This record gives sequence, structure tokens and C-alpha cells, in this order.
Amino acid sequence: MEFLSSEEVTQDFAGALERVSKSAEAIEIRQSDDEDSVYLISSQDYQLFQQLLKQEQENTSAEDSDSCNSDITQPNLDFDSFFADLEV
Repeated sequence: MEFLSSEEVTQDFAGALERVSKSAEAIEIRQSDDEDSVYLISSQDYQLFQQLLKQEQENTSAEDSDSCNSDITQPNLDFDSFFADLEV
């Protein structure tokens, strides 16, 4: 995964979009004063992510969903961990 600052992306946004679309490798964009990141991902990865979300929603009952959403002790997955286990 490529890492860019928000300033770098601002200077060459079209280039960042082209790199993601051609290589299908995500770009993590970080602001210098913020720990949160945003990601540019390929259309294929986005579609896969949407399919996984839909499957999860279909497999989770309303009761299970409520208990999962209210449990703040569950660990959060980062982007790389989430996509590392996916099969295309």
C-alpha cells in the first residue's frame, strides 16, 4: 500500500486516481495533524467490500446486530487486516 499526505494528493489528485485504477493497490491518505486516514481503493475492491457488507447483513439477525453494535469492547480492524483475508 502506498502512503501519501493530504498535501501530496492535493498536488496530484489525478495521478493518485490513475495509480489506484491501474494497479488496484490502495493509497492511504494521511493528514499531518490527524491520526485518522482515508483510503483510495479500486472499483473492484469497493465492489467486493459492498458484497461482503451485504452478506454480513444477510447473515446477521437483528438481535445479533444490536448486540454487536452496542459492544464497544470489540476490536476494530484496520484496512490492511480486513482485506488481507479476502479472496477475490
